[in-house]
Amino acid sequence: MILAVLFAALTVPLWATLGQFDDPADPSGVFTLSTVFFLTVATCWAILVPGKLWTARQGDAWTRRLVMLGLGGVIGLVSLWLSARWPDLVGVPPEAEVGAGWLLPAVVWSEAGSLTYFGLAFFVLRWWRLTDRHRSHRFAIAPVLAAGFWGLVLLLLPPHPWRGVLVLVLASVIVQLVSPWEEPPPPATRKLRLRIA
Repeated sequence: MILAVLFAALTVPLWATLGQFDDPADPSGVFTLSTVFFLTVATCWAILVPGKLWTARQGDAWTRRLVMLGLGGVIGLVSLWLSARWPDLVGVPPEAEVGAGWLLPAVVWSEAGSLTYFGLAFFVLRWWRLTDRHRSHRFAIAPVLAAGFWGLVLLLLPPHPWRGVLVLVLASVIVQLVSPWEEPPPPATRKLRLRIA
């Protein structure tokens, strides 16, 4: 878990350098980078802890998906807390509540977007395979592409955390790199028996 923190500390500034992030609300970028860093670490830990418990057991995929859905909801709450949205719930100006839709106020709509984004991202992807000690390769690009794909698809939800895609992709890379891996044994060769007539 400490390695996940170190890898996140290396990859988030690298992303900031390559992406040349510019946020008018945060000109320095410090708040945004720290939010991405802490969200990435929290996401990695939420994947590594159950992955460690499930590595030696065969289990029901639906049970695992439901557990990951709950953990994704927790990550959504962490995202809200880091975004400092909760203090705004008390003193939301009336104009901010208009325009979210006819069912819910804007603030509730925005909070629901954060929770559902991470919850569904944890539900859809099979994160426990990334931490399996007996996976076929130490690092594979397919899970990273899958995390990016589903992160982009889930952007179609109502207001969502824009940094969610980055957090999911970084977590899929970091989790594979820090999880223990044992090289699978070579396939057993079959000895051919010659029948003597």
